[in-house]
Amino acid sequence: MFNWANGRDALLSLSFRDPFAVAHEEGVSLGIYPPFVEKGVRYSVFKYTLSEKVYHIAKSLALLDMDTWKKVKVDGAEVAPVRVVSANLPKPAQLGATVDGHSCVGTEVRGSKDGKRVEYFVYTMDSHRETFEKYGYSLTVVQTGIPPALAAKLLVTGKIKERGVMMPEALQPDVLMEKFLQRGAENLRGKA
Repeated sequence: MFNWANGRDALLSLSFRDPFAVAHEEGVSLGIYPPFVEKGVRYSVFKYTLSEKVYHIAKSLALLDMDTWKKVKVDGAEVAPVRVVSANLPKPAQLGATVDGHSCVGTEVRGSKDGKRVEYFVYTMDSHRETFEKYGYSLTVVQTGIPPALAAKLLVTGKIKERGVMMPEALQPDVLMEKFLQRGAENLRGKA
């Protein structure tokens, strides 16, 4: 994890937390998927905002090697420390009514377009409380559930023409983004 200093002023001006780079598939896939590399993508990283408390817990877990999948022997059994930590976390569905504050999830992409260097931070920022009041589900459930639900609807209605196995980011984004906004998902795109 590292503090994202480049381009964070827009988020900080809104009094939101610093975003941190975290391991996530978008950060890897956008930087290696041939159609994006051919279009000039040279770097991508997934970002997530964390509270000071969660940040310090994560740093402490890392310091104690509790964030590793490398198994250790405990009382005659082999177990990955990260599994022990995960087993003791509350389930996201149980948190919806209890979490306050905001969440910002996004991907920073750097590359070139028309011979010029460009940087984008594509993100969604929402209130935990407002999301629960609007949908009856936690923000995590809504942020991860709406995109595939909308994509399934667009596939069935023929609005998504692409076929085969591909990353969601490889789809033509216009119709998907339009549907996100119609459903109240506040997806924002800004230059870093």
